[in-house]
Amino acid sequence: MISSRDQAGFTLIEMLVVVVSMVVVLAAATGFMITAVARQKAVLAASQLETRHSQLAEAISNAIKAADDFQIFDNSSAASASLRQQYYGRGVPAGNYLTCRYDGGSMVGVVEQDFEFTSAGMLIQTTKFLTTQAPEVTKTYGSVGVSQETCFSMKDGILQAHWQVFTTMDRVDFNVYGMPLSLR
Repeated sequence: MISSRDQAGFTLIEMLVVVVSMVVVLAAATGFMITAVARQKAVLAASQLETRHSQLAEAISNAIKAADDFQIFDNSSAASASLRQQYYGRGVPAGNYLTCRYDGGSMVGVVEQDFEFTSAGMLIQTTKFLTTQAPEVTKTYGSVGVSQETCFSMKDGILQAHWQVFTTMDRVDFNVYGMPLSLR
């Protein structure tokens, strides 16, 4: 006769221990996967923000280098009256508004590129086609900070732009230096 102890099988307590152990292991693995996906999403968002600001830095650099005429103003209000004239009015050595004009040739005409740092932490790029009927193009870049008082300056004869981008991962400093063709 075989006793019940010698029969193959699990007791209820052993089954509960196995089930609870499996639930704990699966929950931990799921938690790790969710954390990894969330982290990857944050890294991707930070990378995209840095890429957009790298493109902005390149646009500012190109606008500075191609400029036939440029000026720095304190802000957009100070620039408004001067921008309506054929030649820029009096600017300042450092400010939060940079405007550059260049002649893009007979097909494009005179192009004006304006860059403005706002107190809301945004950099706004506006491209205007002054001699053609093309509509102006505006791009906005967020998560911007400035460690000094202004974003744009003219130091030692070199036009400069400095700003920081704050991502979920870190802070990235952007520094653009350029010498317009007319000053070379």
